[in-house]
Amino acid sequence: MNAYAKKLVIALLLLALILPTVAFAGGQAEGKKEGTIKYWHGYPEYDVVWKDIAAKDFMAKYPTVKVEVSSFPLRDFEKKLALALPAGSGPDLFFLSLPYLIKYIDAGLVDKSPAAVMSFVKKSFVPLWQVRATYKDAVWGIPYNGELKGAYWNVSMYQEAGLNRAPKNWAEMIDFAKKTTKYDASGNVVRSGVSLRLSGSGSGIAEKFWMWLMPAGGTIAEAGKQLGKYHAGYDNEAGRATLKLYIDLLYKHKVDSANIKHDSEAFALEQTAYFQREAWVIGYMKEHAPNVKYDTAPLPVEKRAGGMLESTNLNVSGKSTIKALAWEFALFLSEEKYLKEIIEKVGWLPCRTDVDYSDIYKKEPRFKSFMTIPEGYVGEPYPYITTSDEIYTKLADRLVPAYQDKSLLDNPAGIAKVIAEAAKQTNDILKEAGEYGE
Repeated sequence: MNAYAKKLVIALLLLALILPTVAFAGGQAEGKKEGTIKYWHGYPEYDVVWKDIAAKDFMAKYPTVKVEVSSFPLRDFEKKLALALPAGSGPDLFFLSLPYLIKYIDAGLVDKSPAAVMSFVKKSFVPLWQVRATYKDAVWGIPYNGELKGAYWNVSMYQEAGLNRAPKNWAEMIDFAKKTTKYDASGNVVRSGVSLRLSGSGSGIAEKFWMWLMPAGGTIAEAGKQLGKYHAGYDNEAGRATLKLYIDLLYKHKVDSANIKHDSEAFALEQTAYFQREAWVIGYMKEHAPNVKYDTAPLPVEKRAGGMLESTNLNVSGKSTIKALAWEFALFLSEEKYLKEIIEKVGWLPCRTDVDYSDIYKKEPRFKSFMTIPEGYVGEPYPYITTSDEIYTKLADRLVPAYQDKSLLDNPAGIAKVIAEAAKQTNDILKEAGEYGE
């Protein structure tokens, strides 16, 4: 073999060694896909699609890949994630909204979306949803589910009371609630005309208060003049009016009570005529109360049409050793097939806007209330700050005893005191974190 031939053979051997490395460096999409994807989330109802359908389809497509989908009660999931991400023992992929993600991003624990994912987000979502995954000019995940909050009303109970539609404002809501509440011989509420979130754990109590606060013209954390700074947005007429509404409904109009069932369970058991929640309740009703006659409507307006507007996103851990594969599974979950399965089997609505959902709406028109934005609607996400969850959780801790305090009835000074003290706490939390701004 001459010198030229020897050099050619050596070059070819080197090329053969280099090519697989180059292909892998470009991402696992260029080579053999293998590994175990750990996916954690706090919404067990999704497992019927994510675990039982999508994960199995992905593993059938890539036999050398294993997908482990683990679901936990939401608060347990948040606690587990908070411990596991910093330790590097957590999931590769996880499901969380951006406001709760900020502290992990700032700590370098979240993978910034690669170019292909950024392109997908910009192509497949309207700007309203793109910003729900964008922080510091970077996209950190794929918006997955998100919709308007809406109202559920029992058609049979309303018809019995001579009503044929949902309330459009607070005055009608109170009137309709009084007409649909039922009492026992002692005057105790046995069927509520409106079901309020009065107890529980975590920030959800404050979030449900927010559903009423936004139409009243307020919000919990209002953006300040400086980008990324906030202050309490409820120590005002809107905040006082919202707490007064709760107190009046409980103790003046007596259309709800802490001593009966609440929320989706009460609605399915026909123990309430009206309550407000997300679209997932449609799926819940299909499974638990298929014979209940009900409909949906936009939230009632007080000063304005408004409510919270947030998405929950698919995110990849910054400490994952298979980031490319985790992102590919996230894109796989975002395919039209699985989004429609989620709508039909779970009831949550997707953010993706380049998909035609007309076939879904034809089968279940009640979804439209959660996808149609009313004229002049003011929608706000959770504030994109590290203290977001703390603010809402601490506010919830103050709201629960306030709801139990009958002395607040016809007591404007008492209501103002509760609101002012809660708002001061919100501002103190923001100040301590350096996130306060007028």
